[in-house]
Amino acid sequence: GAILAAVEGWETLDGFYFVAQDVTGTGPFFEPDDNISTFGEFMEIIISIIALTLAAGIIGLAAIMSMSSSLPDLLGTVDSPARGFAAIFFFVPAMVLLACVFLGGVLALLEGWDFLNGFKYLVALTCGIGTGLTSTAPDSESGKIIAIILATTALGITSVVVGLVGAMAICGDAVYFIEVKLAVLEGAVAALFA
Repeated sequence: GAILAAVEGWETLDGFYFVAQDVTGTGPFFEPDDNISTFGEFMEIIISIIALTLAAGIIGLAAIMSMSSSLPDLLGTVDSPARGFAAIFFFVPAMVLLACVFLGGVLALLEGWDFLNGFKYLVALTCGIGTGLTSTAPDSESGKIIAIILATTALGITSVVVGLVGAMAICGDAVYFIEVKLAVLEGAVAALFA
């Protein structure tokens, strides 16, 4: 962000916000008055690609961490497809909804918004809804930082869902089925060219 700010002639904090809103999907906290230079656009593309790679890595790592791997056992989703689907379609959304109610309310208090706008903003932020459910966005420095932290935390929510799905027996069966079919196909192709 600091490099981009220096190249574009922005304040360093504006460069941080510009990169943070790209990486997390938050904002818009900073919109340049003028068009971004070609170098700035190139930097934004590189930053976005790196952010995507880091997000995938974070999701993958968090999905195999102890909480994500012990949660399926706790919820009984490992050997029960019905419980797995219930966890994915009821438990996780209920927890996300409760978090959005609480944290959206806190953000609304900090920013002086009504509760509904805080809730909508946080749902859009957590679920990665690009267009947003509200035009409200944090104005204060603390609100912007909290929004960035909450957007990053949304990756953890995604990883819990990935961990739950990955631990379901039906997923293991599907992977095994695909691996067996690929091995048979590989053998047939090898025999064809032998």
